[in-house]
Amino acid sequence: MPSTPSPTFLLLLFLLLLHHLPLTHSTLNTLPAYTLQPPYTLPLQTNGVWHTSGYTSSPTGNFLRLTTDMPSTKGGVWTTSKMPPLGDEWQVTLTFNVWGGGEQYFGDGFALWYTEQPSLTGKVFGARDYWKGLGVLFDTYDNGNRQTQNHPFITVMSNDGTQSFIHGDSGIQSGVPACHSSFRSIFKATPTKMNPPLSQSSTVIVKYHRGRVTVDMNLHSSDTWTRCVDVEDVGPLGTAQGTAQGTGAQGKNGGYYLGVTASTGDLSDHHDIHSLTVSSANAPAILSTVKTHAEMIAKDYEESKGKEDVLLEVSSSTPVPTTKENGGASDDSDEIHAIVEQSGVYQKLHLIGQEHDVKIQNIKDHLSEQLKGLSAHMVRMLSKIKQSENDILMNIKHVETMGHIEINDALHLHRDTTHWVWGILILLLVVVVVFGCAWKKYQLVKKRHIL
Repeated sequence: MPSTPSPTFLLLLFLLLLHHLPLTHSTLNTLPAYTLQPPYTLPLQTNGVWHTSGYTSSPTGNFLRLTTDMPSTKGGVWTTSKMPPLGDEWQVTLTFNVWGGGEQYFGDGFALWYTEQPSLTGKVFGARDYWKGLGVLFDTYDNGNRQTQNHPFITVMSNDGTQSFIHGDSGIQSGVPACHSSFRSIFKATPTKMNPPLSQSSTVIVKYHRGRVTVDMNLHSSDTWTRCVDVEDVGPLGTAQGTAQGTGAQGKNGGYYLGVTASTGDLSDHHDIHSLTVSSANAPAILSTVKTHAEMIAKDYEESKGKEDVLLEVSSSTPVPTTKENGGASDDSDEIHAIVEQSGVYQKLHLIGQEHDVKIQNIKDHLSEQLKGLSAHMVRMLSKIKQSENDILMNIKHVETMGHIEINDALHLHRDTTHWVWGILILLLVVVVVFGCAWKKYQLVKKRHIL
């Protein structure tokens, strides 16, 4: 019987694998509690960390729809309380899709917020104006009615609560950093395909690093990342109110609220959020946490193994009662499994697996639609062939009928003509006979006169 690898060997193998797994960032660690990812159910099952507002819905469970393609709607998703201090370096990764029925005109847009207070409604893409904090604004409609269409536009605006956002200007008049980005998807819904596939979604990474904010865009799941905005001197966010004097430490007030809002006006669009992750240098490193727990589990296992050996030496024939020590290996495996599930690596792999599942499902749906279309085309072609066959048969019958009628008419005409000829012939015969008799009589009379 092959020997089973010991938990210690499995633990060392697990740590070795963790050591060689690539991390998404060398210094930033994910905050799993603040991650938004499918499947979604409303109200959100996030242990009270997130809540939705306005017209927010989840039609399929694969995304959060902040607004539908209808005029005058607003929606959003916000953290219920202030986030923990994110420190001098953090980033937010947001995967989204903006699309609708409009071809030339659409609107209004959505925004990513990191502000001192949450805003459940307002005129700036579903949030209030004069905010305090950072706003990354995705404007799809040019309210300034410029001759040259330069939207969609992405604007980064750090506000101390005294500035107002001017729609249609995208901050150009006041020097607010902005860039043009064609993040809106071109997708037309059909009865069999009501929502765009995940492959048409775009991703934005907003990173803050010691007063510098950068915005990087990946459009429609391509292999290319583009630096959209790079702005300096933004200042501390979520730290000024609670910074201890002379220490630079975070105060008890912590960070700001994080949210995503969207709105429509006279024009409209669907604004869909697929996923959101938050990473920070202040977040505990999952890898080091796993190592610490793993070392404790290994130590407990060795101790329990020693106690088990002692008990076996005392009495090898007596069954050992099930105790916590004897069940330690199973408990340790469960604990390792729980730690792995909480790690950023596991969550990243889980998210990638979900994305692959969605792509595979999209391929299946596409092939199914193609087969349905081909089947419908074949049915239409067979119907046309059947109709053509019926038309040909009808034409043949019509020709046969017309031919029969013409033959009968000819026969009737022939019969009528034959009867008329026989009458003429009989009349001529009578005339000839009478003329002959008269001629003979004339000859006899002529002879008599001569004699």
